Amino acid sequence: MDGLGRFCRYYLIASRKEYVFMSELTDKEQLVPFITSGLESSLPVIEGPTCLAQRRQSVSAESVDPNEYNEDYFNAGQNALHPPPGSNSRKIILDRLRTMLIFVDLQLDVLAEIVSLFTEEKFSEGTIILTEGEGGETANKFHVVESGSLSVSSGGHLFAQMGPGSSFNEISLLHDSIKTFTIKAVTDVKAWTLDRILFKEVMAHQLAKKREFLRGVIKGTKPLQCLDEEDQVKLVSGLQSVSFNAREAIMREDEEATNFYIISQGEIMLSMKGVPMTSLGKGNIFGEFALLGQSLNVVTAVARTHVQLETLDKHGFERLLGVQAANDFRHKAKMLSEKEGSASS
Repeated sequence: MDGLGRFCRYYLIASRKEYVFMSELTDKEQLVPFITSGLESSLPVIEGPTCLAQRRQSVSAESVDPNEYNEDYFNAGQNALHPPPGSNSRKIILDRLRTMLIFVDLQLDVLAEIVSLFTEEKFSEGTIILTEGEGGETANKFHVVESGSLSVSSGGHLFAQMGPGSSFNEISLLHDSIKTFTIKAVTDVKAWTLDRILFKEVMAHQLAKKREFLRGVIKGTKPLQCLDEEDQVKLVSGLQSVSFNAREAIMREDEEATNFYIISQGEIMLSMKGVPMTSLGKGNIFGEFALLGQSLNVVTAVARTHVQLETLDKHGFERLLGVQAANDFRHKAKMLSEKEGSASS
């Protein structure tokens, strides 16, 4: 599953869970509210369904239109009002995001765009940044700490401290909620913040761009052109992201043909009988014969670089379209191939 897909799945999970279990705290087996990991203390954070202490008290369900986000226009205005993070700050933010579930599988260009949207905030010693029992707009920001120290408390009890490189209020990127913890600046603090609405607009925009790219590949590639528009949409919705490191084999010659692939990032090499044939890059497809009912792969595909692929297996293809529609597609593709073969002879 790709990063955008994980974001959608994580949203569904997080909308049902707001608490995590932190063991070895002041009070053993104490349930505490969901806060992002990265604490200065080495206390483990373990999430699980048995850790629910109470239901969320307030949830906001904003409607986000991906067309409302204009990347070039927004960046021009954003940079004029709030300078983007410098190189050192970008590294701190990026290093933190790469360890977090909703960001970990996003492609680097998407992460870079998200990092550029963070704005600087400074808090004086003693400032209460988040207050237990409160919510609303002021609590709808995700924070990454660049410098300083903060305390995390609930019910008047101190649970942990956070320092540079840590983050908090990740849940705010997913939904609005009443805060069940208080975070206070122990020293002067410099942090970088990201607003939930803006984050959702970016993610919706990226998802729309990705779907548009995949639709374009399918429309412009034989034999997938034999699919009608409705089935093309179904195919895009069923694709899952997988990645391979350089020199990893993706599929092997004479093994069962199971999966169809679209390259969204990186390059692969196709070979036959050990002889390199051609390299493929972004926007190319391979393994499509698995969808046509071919039993064995006729080529070997190996990643030349780190590659991100969108894939669907032949059984998933039949489940998406239905057996009859899948068979109709195979028949049309076969007829098209025979027609082109006759024309070229």
